[in-house]
Amino acid sequence: MILDQKLELMDDDQNPTESLNLEELKEALLTHICTENKAFFKSQQRDEAELNYNDRKEIASSILETSHSKFLQRFGMNLKKEHLKFFESQSYMNENEKCKVTESVKHICWNLEHHTTIIRNRRYAALLKLIRDKKYFSENEMRSRDPLLYEQLIGQYQSPAEKRANRRPDAKTDTLVDELITI
Repeated sequence: MILDQKLELMDDDQNPTESLNLEELKEALLTHICTENKAFFKSQQRDEAELNYNDRKEIASSILETSHSKFLQRFGMNLKKEHLKFFESQSYMNENEKCKVTESVKHICWNLEHHTTIIRNRRYAALLKLIRDKKYFSENEMRSRDPLLYEQLIGQYQSPAEKRANRRPDAKTDTLVDELITI
């Protein structure tokens, strides 16, 4: 019944299945954006109530209706690859808008394909920096990360001389307050 109503509303020159798929795709991408917590909709003050689903959907719909390129700039990183088909299947009268949408879609596709690699490279670079700075897996780092665990696994087996050496303040990193706390 709903399908029949949608078919009646369409023009005779439109392909019915293509238009229905675009509407379903549009609805799916709006639903995805509005249910995901990562998307930014508007700036809110501290005492303002949180936006509900309908408010978020209204904001996202108005941006989508206004400009597809603005929508992609704002919400593109929160979309899935199948949602980008909506923008690829659109015909744009404005050549500038078409170029912006095409570039945004390419950029989003590239990021989606290489997302895990980018994250792994960042983590690896951070690990190399820790190793280079001699902060990765050093005794001082283990002690500062989890003092209780360090005491249970290592500290109980240290001699009194080793414990005194560990309590000795490091002049480069410790302040007077740190020195007084360790005494």
